[in-house]
Amino acid sequence: MTENQSPTKHRSVPITETITKIGRGFPDKLVIFKIPSSKYWWVRYYTEGRVLKKSTKTEDKRKGIEFGIKFYEDILLRQSESLLVL
Repeated sequence: MTENQSPTKHRSVPITETITKIGRGFPDKLVIFKIPSSKYWWVRYYTEGRVLKKSTKTEDKRKGIEFGIKFYEDILLRQSESLLVL
């Protein structure tokens, strides 16, 4: 690699300028973003030492945020169910 070339990021690495927090009332670790290999928005949440991510299957940012909220609520539900199981 010459000094004028920057290292190429993998096609699944988020495009930095697209990373968007879901919004007020939600954790900062819940974000939507785009990746070079997909036309869709993706959602990512970091919990319990793991990164969970999923495609929103939409190109519309607002719908992507709505999907992200449902994704987060589903994670919370699954976590609470595992605590209630004896």
